[in-house]
Amino acid sequence: MGYTLYYFELRAVVEPIRQLFKLAGKDFEDKRFTFPEWLGENSPKKTMPFGQLPVLELADGTKLAQSQAIARYLSKEFGGILWGSNNVEAAEIDALIDQYKEYYNEIRKFYYTNMGVMQGDLEELYKDVFLPAAEKFYGFIEKRLDASKSGFLVGSELSYADLLVADHLVTLQNIKPEYLKDHPKLTAYKEKVYSNEILKKWLAERPETAM
Repeated sequence: MGYTLYYFELRAVVEPIRQLFKLAGKDFEDKRFTFPEWLGENSPKKTMPFGQLPVLELADGTKLAQSQAIARYLSKEFGGILWGSNNVEAAEIDALIDQYKEYYNEIRKFYYTNMGVMQGDLEELYKDVFLPAAEKFYGFIEKRLDASKSGFLVGSELSYADLLVADHLVTLQNIKPEYLKDHPKLTAYKEKVYSNEILKKWLAERPETAM
């Protein structure tokens, strides 16, 4: 079955989906738009379900929107990969994804100011917006890791929640490395996730982006 994944020249919410494809051993076309392409007069925006990205196009032309809906669909198509070994683990993975989305919404102004999409004082936003949200969210993450026998967030194996959190840690390493210096446990966790041989190969060959 042919898949085309549409997004921008960024990792962001789509990078874990790209990694899911790689871990499943499935081919896909990784179509990355520049912002001028997306915003231009011939923009493909009007052909997308909600006029936004990401979108996954199937071989029959069906287009699926929203990153987590795409990820869950692909996991089901690929035998439940990255979504736990039972329904309880699957629910825990979903809960972590939802909690991450809450955290992401809380830091949105800091994140988009870093991208240059919004304006603001980055140092003030780091102190007043990012730090409180990060300390809360990563406090939850570190607590789970302390209780984990596997070193992963849910169960005994790598999950989609791990891919989501680890990729965001890469972004933090790029834009605010001092945060991870103060949280060595998170750095060790990120390195464990990316010790997977398939992911290691993908990281070496993928396009480099800050976010």
